[in-house]
Amino acid sequence: MTPAVNAVTVASVVPREWGTIDVSADRALAEITGRHVMAEQYYYCLDHKSVESEDGCKSADRLGPYSSRDEATHALEKVEQRNEAWDTDPRWNDD
Repeated sequence: MTPAVNAVTVASVVPREWGTIDVSADRALAEITGRHVMAEQYYYCLDHKSVESEDGCKSADRLGPYSSRDEATHALEKVEQRNEAWDTDPRWNDD
């Protein structure tokens, strides 16, 4: 298990000559452990009509990733807006 990272941990691994470094706990953890820490992501499942985490349905059946549950909730609205913009864009309209 990876230990929790806090300001004391970060300060103990950053040389003083680097000066003040403003890093988030996730980035600090990645720097210390060598592992990338990803923020939680959300998906909108087209089969279930609901928001899921990364461990949900297969990628072909969902939209995303989205950075927040609220953003994923409005995924179909965003698709509709983009489709409308595409359909009315004179640069791409052959009619």
